[in-house]
Amino acid sequence: MANSALVGFCGNFRRHTDRQEGSHLAHLLDPDRGRLPLREVGRCEQLQELAQKYGGDSFSEVLSLYLLSMQANVRSETVRHLEMA
Repeated sequence: MANSALVGFCGNFRRHTDRQEGSHLAHLLDPDRGRLPLREVGRCEQLQELAQKYGGDSFSEVLSLYLLSMQANVRSETVRHLEMA
């Protein structure tokens, strides 16, 4: 089952793209603003499916690539911390 925070993030992405709210979309995707639930992204194994289902028809592939990129970043940070321990 998909995490509700991730579903909500994807829904917000869809809403902002549908309404062409560029500044809201930029804020949503800004990792420094902390809107993306990074812990859930790191754990989720169905990011592509989640993006397709909840991200909208027009830009779901873009959302999928963004989420996969963030997941790779989160997982590499985890590996880096483990290597330092």
